Amino acid sequence: MPAFALRSVTPEDGDFLLTVFRVSHPEYEMLPVGEEQKRQLIGMQFQLQTSDYRARYPESRHEIIEVDGKKAGRIWVARTDCETRILDVGLLPEARNRGVGAAIASRIIAEAKACGKPVTSSVLKANAGSLRWHQRLGFRLKSEDPFYFYLECLASAD
Repeated sequence: MPAFALRSVTPEDGDFLLTVFRVSHPEYEMLPVGEEQKRQLIGMQFQLQTSDYRARYPESRHEIIEVDGKKAGRIWVARTDCETRILDVGLLPEARNRGVGAAIASRIIAEAKACGKPVTSSVLKANAGSLRWHQRLGFRLKSEDPFYFYLECLASAD
């Protein structure tokens, strides 16, 4: 597995974060609109997500994932008294399937288990790859709505 590190997001990471958001949400590529409209829509969705997470989880950690010294993705995690919630995780295509995402998530899961807390996450139903990734890490379906699966990895030992 390649060497990886996490560091806090800075204002200079804005363009990179938008790129990660776009490649992590392929559903936007299917929209029947022009490229400029798509770019604007994706930018608005990214800003809405960022504002929402900052407002709902002000103590959360938004970090850049670096692989072999280069920016490769992001992870946003909220730790509360009752759970650790993976709000968002995304890797550039060239950084995927190398074990980095699983290693980072496994650290988060181990930390939560040590505190007796579950780890929760949600996956867009259209994102089968993310659902498989979560399931391989031990997440199980807790509930769902028309758009999302809500997943949980319990604090008890496996």
